Amino acid sequence: MNKYVCKILKDNEIKKENVYKNTIEEIYEKYDAEGITIISVEESYFYKAEKIFSKKVSDVEIYILINRLNILMRAGILISKSLEMVESQSENKKVKEKVRVIRDSIERGESISSSFKKGGAEEIVYTFLEVGERTGDIENSLKAIEGFYLDKIEIESKLKTAMIYPLVVSILMIVSIIVSLNYVIPNYEIMFESSGEELPVITKALINISEWVGENGKNVIMIGLLISAGYLVGVRDEEGRIIRDKMKFKIPFYRRYYIKNINYKFSISMWIMISSSLNIVENLKLASEVMDNEYVKRNMGLIIDRIREGESLSSLLKEYEEYDDVLIHLCEVGEEIGTLDEMFLKGSEIYKEDLNKFFNKFQKNLEMGITLVLGIVLGFVMLGIMLPMFYLVNTI
Repeated sequence: MNKYVCKILKDNEIKKENVYKNTIEEIYEKYDAEGITIISVEESYFYKAEKIFSKKVSDVEIYILINRLNILMRAGILISKSLEMVESQSENKKVKEKVRVIRDSIERGESISSSFKKGGAEEIVYTFLEVGERTGDIENSLKAIEGFYLDKIEIESKLKTAMIYPLVVSILMIVSIIVSLNYVIPNYEIMFESSGEELPVITKALINISEWVGENGKNVIMIGLLISAGYLVGVRDEEGRIIRDKMKFKIPFYRRYYIKNINYKFSISMWIMISSSLNIVENLKLASEVMDNEYVKRNMGLIIDRIREGESLSSLLKEYEEYDDVLIHLCEVGEEIGTLDEMFLKGSEIYKEDLNKFFNKFQKNLEMGITLVLGIVLGFVMLGIMLPMFYLVNTI
């Protein structure tokens, strides 16, 4: 949801109002219904910055919320009452606030999916709920969302676990290098100058690195800040977001993980959509909303246009880099024997297993790589520190 500053003509006076809507079209619909003339509408970029730095509800908290809501609704409790109970049970202020917005919207007669959308839910949540509303099976949609977040938490937990050791080791390595370059090596330089001896080549190299960092450190930080600012400005535009998301498929090593993750999301989404007895175009439209990648969404729009012309899904997926051979083969088989839902379910299971294996292998390789780099860098620093000591001892 975005914040817009609206200049309107109301009661023969020009007034300014802050309106929170997803699109400008929704604002025009709102004021047209009230018979109010709009003079201008501007998006508040300060609000965008505020949202970027605001506290996000974690996946674990979303999972708990959906899990509790699902249990209460399966027990026969109405959704508004279930949300009230979830709100009272939650200890997180951010969750309470979002649940309150959702409950108020539902009590005003709005749909469950649109109410969750107003509450700031992720696309996968309100998309699956929309499917549940169309098919009259909200409980199964909640179960699907619950399962999706459980898998997501498991995958991200493995990624975080894999990154803890390298992060700690890297911090310790950087601290030891900084201490050596700023407090140990300079003392050797003074001692060697006073004795008329020449410093070892490795020690000289460390001193040069230290001096370069001291002279250029601020410039490096400024360049980093400018690049970050340019990135934030660039991704405000849809085309900028498409370019950014396309680059994710080009990054070596990360590319393999990202393609598997996209294929997993697509498979599980399509399985749920097809199981809901919607047509293929509707399935793909809703599945594309789950993809948190603008490049994939744009390509899916092109696929949908060509499916309307009679082309098969499997033949179209072959033309795009984000879908791998396993998914395409499963899709071909599903189209041939009429079991696309089963094939997509099988695909989600395969990709989930692949992601688990990927993280296990990634953790082992990362630990080996970090240990190797740590040995080389610290060995270089230790030589730079120890060699001057040997030189001084030999001159006594």
